[in-house]
Amino acid sequence: MNAKSVLVAYGSKAGATAGIAEEIARTLRDDGFDAVVLPADTVTDVTAYDGVVLGGAL
Repeated sequence: MNAKSVLVAYGSKAGATAGIAEEIARTLRDDGFDAVVLPADTVTDVTAYDGVVLGGAL
């Protein structure tokens, strides 16, 4: 069985959100998902992923 693919996209001004995105992806990988972390402004298509997590700085 293939692992489900999840995109963790983030927007970060000072880097903290990027670090949180990496932690979320690490947890997803530990749970058997294939997690990819990318800056949100570089994402143009999400159709290759089974799920998307989006986070941003407030």
